[in-house]
Amino acid sequence: MDQITTLVVGAGANVPYGFPTAAGLRHSIIGNEQFSDFMHEMPLELQSQLNRYQEYREIFEKSSLSSIDNHLTKNPQYLEIGKYCIAGSLLTYESSSRFREKSNYPKEDWYSFLFNVLNKGTETFDDFVENCNNLNVITFNYDRSFEMFFLESIWHTFTKEFPVDKRSVEDIPFTIHHVYGSLGDLQLVNGSISNYGTVNPEYRISRAIQEIKIIDEDREYDHDAFSLIDTADDVFFLGFGFDDQNLERLGLDSKTLNGVNVYASIYSQKKNDINRIRNLFRGSTSLHHTKTCLELLENHFNPNSEPNFWLEVESF
Repeated sequence: MDQITTLVVGAGANVPYGFPTAAGLRHSIIGNEQFSDFMHEMPLELQSQLNRYQEYREIFEKSSLSSIDNHLTKNPQYLEIGKYCIAGSLLTYESSSRFREKSNYPKEDWYSFLFNVLNKGTETFDDFVENCNNLNVITFNYDRSFEMFFLESIWHTFTKEFPVDKRSVEDIPFTIHHVYGSLGDLQLVNGSISNYGTVNPEYRISRAIQEIKIIDEDREYDHDAFSLIDTADDVFFLGFGFDDQNLERLGLDSKTLNGVNVYASIYSQKKNDINRIRNLFRGSTSLHHTKTCLELLENHFNPNSEPNFWLEVESF
């Protein structure tokens, strides 16, 4: 990867792997029986949350708000049980997540496409590391699917360099920055990830609610995230909704990107939203946008291929 490249990943980017949008997460919390059963299987030390879960589920349902983060921002008295709901729900999604040909939408599998771009021309893991030198990832998602996919892919591509006893969760050679925290650091036992999904739920949920942050808990903009964007040549917004609070968190509500090529997947964005995105990046060198994450990456990294999707490029 010749250009300094930063990916900004939102909830929409993880949908091909079985994860929900904000509206899908709402449905999981208020109407998914699998998640409700999971909450009832909690050990005794967490059972005290069950009555509060039932209470909060009804309140959140009748609020009609699509985003639980938005609801908790307005109702901080439910912050703790809200985090239990988020963590428990996303851990069930992790357990059922699928990658590669088994993903929910194999034709939208941008994880595999990106891995193959980074793997191009490599013979050893050192070659792969060199290809990753200019890549950084900023994610607004709590789940660890991106890390899980890349660790599996690295270990099973470079098998001589990563026998079971030589594996580490630090084997991904580029920065992955979770803006609002995650469900916890991945852990390795006997060469396999031991804490992805709902394994040891009493430990996972207790740990996860300590790690994740709700939007309103930390209002200051993320200096590290903005630096990764500001110093990049190319910035890709993948499945990112351009919510005002998230833009503020990145510092993009008040700061201008100069000399940066911006790429954005704008699936389901309406015309007024697209115009707002144009204005947001008026200081950048150019704005490229397509409907899906994979289309966006394919057009950039396979420029000689004939595009079969809508693409708009604007130079400022």
